[in-house]
Amino acid sequence: MFKKLLVFVILTSSFSFGQKLKIGDKAPEITPEEWFYSKDYFKNTSKTNLTIVDFWFTHCAPCVATIPDFNQIKAKYPFIKVVSVTFNDKQTIEEFSKKVALTYPVGIDSEKKVISAFGVYGYPKTFIINEEGKIIWEGYPVGIQKKLEQILINQNKLIPTEFKEQTNSILSQSNQESFSFSLKPHDIGMGGSSSANLIETGAILLNKKLKDILFRYFGITSARLHSSDLDLEKSYDVKLTMSKPEVDGKNNLTLLKYNLLKELGIRLQGFEVEENYYSLVSLDDLKLVKSDDNFFGVTTTRDGTWKATGAKLKDVKDFIENYYNKLVALKTESDTLYNFTLPIDNWEALISELKTTYGIELELTSGKMIVYDVLKN
Repeated sequence: MFKKLLVFVILTSSFSFGQKLKIGDKAPEITPEEWFYSKDYFKNTSKTNLTIVDFWFTHCAPCVATIPDFNQIKAKYPFIKVVSVTFNDKQTIEEFSKKVALTYPVGIDSEKKVISAFGVYGYPKTFIINEEGKIIWEGYPVGIQKKLEQILINQNKLIPTEFKEQTNSILSQSNQESFSFSLKPHDIGMGGSSSANLIETGAILLNKKLKDILFRYFGITSARLHSSDLDLEKSYDVKLTMSKPEVDGKNNLTLLKYNLLKELGIRLQGFEVEENYYSLVSLDDLKLVKSDDNFFGVTTTRDGTWKATGAKLKDVKDFIENYYNKLVALKTESDTLYNFTLPIDNWEALISELKTTYGIELELTSGKMIVYDVLKN
């Protein structure tokens, strides 16, 4: 299974970026071409001591997944100003706001002057700025509420005197709650854009199909799904928030898996069947080039190919089972990491590429294989 890795949406363009900003730097002026205020916008009348600026765009799934967090931050902390900046045009944001509540203003920066000044190249990207205009936090905003809570606890002086009692009560209550979990059908039309983030204080999934959830968190590939009482193509939005960070690296995943099955109202029943399957055999280890890339466990699908960086042979097996719906067994297990580029929709080309480029052969055989039924409780 691939190790956890935060992956930003990277965009390229012709303009030059400003210098990368770091904590302690003076933040650039936030002066977009115009501001958009949705019907859900409300104005905080209190003096603001902190400013949060989030850089995003509408087809970035992890960006959209964090919008509810920013809405909640604005509602809970009147001394914090929340704004966002996007390169989308005003009409795009206006249409988007009809599907997703935006309680804070959106800066339209189509010429990317503000984006460039902040040195933003990956989305989403968020900065927290203090009253003196200096950056006190910057990074990936998934789990931003818990990150902000920790900042306010560690730097209590950031909270204005008139809001100290109210804010400390909110922080105390948040830490007393063990966890919260929500699951709902995806209904905001993100198309093919989706995201899944497992972080130390929970998890956020946006527009993930049930079959993808079953593979990512339960290790069940499409080829091993024998039958299902639920629509495997249906997409869901999921959020798990834990009051405290994971203790041993397993708490968040355990809670996520348990609550997914509970809220979906399903159980997974595995059993053996006699089936034809392919045995994945490495015939020429010299053709398998070990990965020396620092970014491991990353896969992309583009232009009819599956590209994996730092993948195990098991990942190739899972790829074939998911994309070609054919059962595969590994002849030998190995933790060695390799790089692969394989065709998605051409079985003959896949067979040829595996053998010619990677010295791997798929031998057709038969025997007992484990498959699963997805059953309603």
